[in-house]
Amino acid sequence: MKIYKYPINYYSVPEIIRLPIGAKVLCAGIQENNDPKTVLWALVDEGAKKEERIFMLAFTGKEIEGKIENTYNTLFFPNGIVGHLLEVSGVKGNDPEKDERLKK
Repeated sequence: MKIYKYPINYYSVPEIIRLPIGAKVLCAGIQENNDPKTVLWALVDEGAKKEERIFMLAFTGKEIEGKIENTYNTLFFPNGIVGHLLEVSGVKGNDPEKDERLKK
């Protein structure tokens, strides 16, 4: 088992994140290097097949789509906004691997 980080690309909408089957999400946070990114960290078996799981960074007071399967932690952004990492089901997730806007 190893701890890996996965980027969170969307805010306020469901997002597909491909994790090894059995991955245990530890937390989410803002990793500030030269280019700050919102990420989640998970304990994974890197040899396991991957599955699509749907996460959402929900903001206080906003409507949440789908069924909440898990809640993880709360993030406090430098601009004063507060977000909450949720795992959801019953909704279509945005796929960052197919989103041309995220290609570099």
